[in-house]
Amino acid sequence: MDWLLLAGSLGGVLALAGIAWLLGLGGAEIGDADEARRHAEEALAGFTAAEAFVSADRRAALVLGAENAAALVKVHGAQIAVRRLDRLAVEPVQGGVRIGSGDRLFGDLALALPPEARDRLLTLV
Repeated sequence: MDWLLLAGSLGGVLALAGIAWLLGLGGAEIGDADEARRHAEEALAGFTAAEAFVSADRRAALVLGAENAAALVKVHGAQIAVRRLDRLAVEPVQGGVRIGSGDRLFGDLALALPPEARDRLLTLV
């Protein structure tokens, strides 16, 4: 193995990663409840968002809508993915809630919520 070639390749990969980091690429997040509501309304036809709960890590959110509608919003790579929930299954866990999506590919979400937001969510559902 040519060690110079290996070092050059590793240096090139690290340089590209540094450039991507400086440009802010790949760092998708859900900024706040308003942004989560906006993502849900844009992605789901006819969905009217009412209340949103964003995880502390800003990587997932639950958006409740009119007429018992609900949507999950999550960071998927550098994009935001949204799924409508046919059935809302919320389970309280330590430090937040776990929400079943019913979609094997989308997966279940864990929302890290402060106690008051967690309690409010559990009373709404």
